[in-house]
Amino acid sequence: MNLKKEAIEEIDVLRDRKRRELRTIRSASSYSSLQKAAMYRMAAFRPITCTLGDNPRESSVTLSAVVKAKAQAKKLIHRIRKRDRPTSKQTEEQSSRPVTATSEDILYYDKESEEEDDNKSTVPEETDDQALYNLACKKFKIKPSQKFLKGLDSESICLRNHFPNATVMKAFCVSLLNNTKVKSLDFGSNALDDVCIRYISEMIVENVFITHLNLSGNNIGNEGHRHLSRAFIENRTILKLDISDTKLSDGEARHLADLIAKNRSITDLNLSKNSLKEKGCEIINPALSFNDTLVTLNLSWNHIRRKGAEAICRALQKNHSLETVDLSWNGFYLDGCKALMRVLSINKTLKDLDISYNRIDLESLQYILKGLKKNKTLFKLGIKGNVFLSEGATHLIKLIDQVESIALEEVNIDGLWVEPLFIEKLESIKMKRRFVVIHGPIIKQREGNFKENENEFNRDDPMTVLMECMRLQNLRLVDLFTSLDKDGSGTLSRQEFKEGLLNINIPLSSDLLDKLLQSLDKNEDGEVDYKELTEGQKEHKKKLMTIAAASKDARFEDTEVGRVSMKLQKLMAIKSYATEARKRLKGKSIANSENK
Repeated sequence: MNLKKEAIEEIDVLRDRKRRELRTIRSASSYSSLQKAAMYRMAAFRPITCTLGDNPRESSVTLSAVVKAKAQAKKLIHRIRKRDRPTSKQTEEQSSRPVTATSEDILYYDKESEEEDDNKSTVPEETDDQALYNLACKKFKIKPSQKFLKGLDSESICLRNHFPNATVMKAFCVSLLNNTKVKSLDFGSNALDDVCIRYISEMIVENVFITHLNLSGNNIGNEGHRHLSRAFIENRTILKLDISDTKLSDGEARHLADLIAKNRSITDLNLSKNSLKEKGCEIINPALSFNDTLVTLNLSWNHIRRKGAEAICRALQKNHSLETVDLSWNGFYLDGCKALMRVLSINKTLKDLDISYNRIDLESLQYILKGLKKNKTLFKLGIKGNVFLSEGATHLIKLIDQVESIALEEVNIDGLWVEPLFIEKLESIKMKRRFVVIHGPIIKQREGNFKENENEFNRDDPMTVLMECMRLQNLRLVDLFTSLDKDGSGTLSRQEFKEGLLNINIPLSSDLLDKLLQSLDKNEDGEVDYKELTEGQKEHKKKLMTIAAASKDARFEDTEVGRVSMKLQKLMAIKSYATEARKRLKGKSIANSENK
């Protein structure tokens, strides 16, 4: 039975109850004629067409008529009882005389009751949707949610972390079918299953007033995404949809593709914190290419890399409506940046692009810079948390200073250490036009050398330091293991492991390296094999996900891993700056000697 029939059933129940009240009034002899007139009025309904169905039986009465008649009659009865309450002297006389009333009396009491209600009553009347919700809760034998009940008479309902089951969600959706006040509906972080999502899907097909829907943080499976896709093919009013962190993977990508291709109302779509990979990105590519309604798209925190990154970029080349795209926390690296170069060269509508935390090194950055040379529409670029260090930041600012056609007004490289030359170029650009850069600290010569700063990591988890250092240097675990295993034995002795990490500038003291080896050597055989190293990496990834879930509103730099990352970037920036300074000094000395 669908939600529309459920709502019609609830109205029929209310109608039958009023009919029983009418029969009781007719047979009662204890009521005065004036009280009878008032209660007749409460039990009577006007024949107004029901908007929930086209069947004549279902269209004889609306819930609105019932609720209004009931409320009006209650006021009238209250006035009657107040006025007709007998005094001690009148009791005997009035008890022997019947009370009669005319239609004029009823109108008089009705008018006076309404005036008194306007002046004194502070209790709001129950709305149609609230009455329907209460009836549904009674039928399903569940306790009504007071927060939801109040929300039915407002523009926004937020029920995060309430964890309703399917029956509770059915009652919610029945009362929302014809609701005209609620514009924003937030059911995020409720662990909703596919049955709950089916009820929500049926509801949004009928409701034409909700414009913002948040379903993030729920356990939506393949069936749930199929229901949503079908519902949004029909829905034409929801503008903003958030289905982030809903277990969306390549298996559900075809339903997402149908939603993007056939919906004509959504302008803001959030797909972050899901598991879209290469296959899923290729599936949604055609739909995203020709969608002409989306303005904002969030694909951050997925698994988009290589062919997946290329597929998304091909779609962005053809799309002519998207203005804001968030691709942060993926793995674009070299292949993705090559594809982004073509996007920046061709796309004329994109204004805000975020590619933070995408393993973009100095080589990958060069392709981004080539694309920026030809772009005249991008105003905001987020590129923080990548691994091109201070040298890459200087290349970026030099290009923006040299090419006046670049329209960028804001660049975010927050947390990245920058050289004094970067600041000089930044001030030069600011003198010409409006330009803002969010960057990290400025490197100074007195910061000290690489070795002197190793002691900063004595209190940090050595595995976190190792994994973050690998990420910042774009080292894969298999490459690290191969470079350390000089004899090809498939295992690393303690001495090989320690010497190898020191050679690639992993800033760990001897004591911390011993601690790291002890945690990795699970079988305590004195050696570290590749399996033990991969298990350590998996534990680190779990730690990252736990931190991300526990600090959704916190900046990455303020987390434990973020603080380690910031210190590592500082050390690497100091080393890079020192190397460049030596090169420049050497170049000057050579030039001076040649001039002599």
